Amino acid sequence: MAGARSAQALSIEQLERMIRDSGFIPCRRNAIFKQVVQPETKYEPSSPFAPSHSAFSENEDVRRIAEDVENGKRLSYKDAETLYYQASLETLASLAHIVRCTKHPKPIVTYVGDRNINYSNICVCGCRFCAFFRPPDHPEGYVIDRETMRDKIEETLKLGGTQILLQGGHNPSLPFEWYEDLLSWMHTTWPDLHIH
Repeated sequence: MAGARSAQALSIEQLERMIRDSGFIPCRRNAIFKQVVQPETKYEPSSPFAPSHSAFSENEDVRRIAEDVENGKRLSYKDAETLYYQASLETLASLAHIVRCTKHPKPIVTYVGDRNINYSNICVCGCRFCAFFRPPDHPEGYVIDRETMRDKIEETLKLGGTQILLQGGHNPSLPFEWYEDLLSWMHTTWPDLHIH
């Protein structure tokens, strides 16, 4: 709806394959974090699971901080700021991965199947970063109807989704009661659906 030409979703199979190809075990959870599907692969605590990073190509400050992270030291604000401004994205991701593996050593990645539904693109904020909104009375402005909303939710559920994230503009013509009625209708129609 925002004009992207990319695919709108990954299948559960594609998502799980990406997780496995990254060396992790996928574990599907619902929106309240209850496990939906048992991981197919058993975790072996003795399995080597050592992340690596490329801090050797970074400057001396970043290399020193990376070594501190590897040794389990907590970063100072200044060190975090140095990483933010000076480390490559690959190094940042690798260091974050090291910390994650320290705190959660099992190589299991969890995910939730959800969908964003844009209920309206009419907005009065005019944020400069948003290519999605339309001002009131714009010919491309819309408020989603219930039939379209129902179709999107049903499609999500058929694909195994458990959560809908409602996202939209600050539409001045939608009273508070419109949102209350929408949420009530969704909750009554799909009581197990998590609404975000």
